[in-house]
Amino acid sequence: MDFGGSVNIMSHASGAETKPWRKQLILQALNGEAPTLTDKAYWQHTQTPIQLYSRSQYLRKKIALRSAAAIGRFIRRS
Repeated sequence: MDFGGSVNIMSHASGAETKPWRKQLILQALNGEAPTLTDKAYWQHTQTPIQLYSRSQYLRKKIALRSAAAIGRFIRRS
């Protein structure tokens, strides 16, 4: 869910299963669900101003996010 119309002022993941930190991004992409704008925004802003994840955890999630986005371009749920 994005608030602000055409300009993304604030993204919010509504629902327990849709939280970006709980998602198995690659598995969902293989099932036809590409990462959402909310997922991308969350992982873009987790390290500043307060670092929420260690550098290795963050890099693993960023790689998973990019991989899931690439997979999502080819596999879509119909």
